[in-house]
Amino acid sequence: MSSALASTQTLRNAAVLGYGGLIPFIVLALTPLIDARWTMLAGQVLTVYTVAVLSFIGAMAWGVALVCPTLTPAHRRRLLIWGVAPSLLASLAALASSPERYLLFVATLWLAWWAETRLYSTSVLTPRWRKLRLRLSTAVTLCLAIAWYGQT
Repeated sequence: MSSALASTQTLRNAAVLGYGGLIPFIVLALTPLIDARWTMLAGQVLTVYTVAVLSFIGAMAWGVALVCPTLTPAHRRRLLIWGVAPSLLASLAALASSPERYLLFVATLWLAWWAETRLYSTSVLTPRWRKLRLRLSTAVTLCLAIAWYGQT
């Protein structure tokens, strides 16, 4: 498991896909600032996309739990339980009023980052992966803050 995640090609692919995944965040966050007529639609699409991304982040815990042979049963159980939390929290945040939901998404994103630092060893998620995750989370936070500002 760790050798697959640590390979240069895997990290390069993850970086390309991760940075590419920022494009919708950037476009949807900036759209209301460029043309206010698109504020509602951009906000709805940004909400759906953010829930999907946070669900993916949680699903990573399931992937690790299912394929990492060195985990104890207790650690595996914690990962499986945690794996559903980002999706549930993001779904609840989506029900909040429009500008406030972005702040709840940011809180969920950073809660997930914090949980990953505790649940995954560096042999599972390498320092290079953690650096990429930190950069992506920071960029998403900025986009969600812009979206919040654009709707207040």
